[in-house]
Amino acid sequence: MEAYIPFQELVTVRLGAAGGEVLQSREGYLDLAEHDSVFVRVEVFSLTTGATLALDTAVSDDGPFVESKVWTQIPSGANAIDEVVHLATYDDADFPLGRLLRWKFEASGAATATFRLSYRVAKGAA
Repeated sequence: MEAYIPFQELVTVRLGAAGGEVLQSREGYLDLAEHDSVFVRVEVFSLTTGATLALDTAVSDDGPFVESKVWTQIPSGANAIDEVVHLATYDDADFPLGRLLRWKFEASGAATATFRLSYRVAKGAA
């Protein structure tokens, strides 16, 4: 089995009472111009109910960025989310992939998320 490469080390992101949006810095984006398919392992250890953690993708820095996959809560009875998401450029992909990939955290009020992301390029992908 191929190893996953860190995309975002373990991080806790907090928003104050006014809420808002936190985007991954441009330096942290994955540039997948050479690939048409990628697996992203998403580990969410805490996520305030009502907040969202998303993977956004775009074909260029200028955007527009669109949400590929969104998490809104940790399932009842679970301690964390540990999910592998397959993003691809194909027309019928469940989770679309552009050239760039980033994470986004947002909420309408005070919220916290603790998560880690890693990835690997799909075998056989260009």
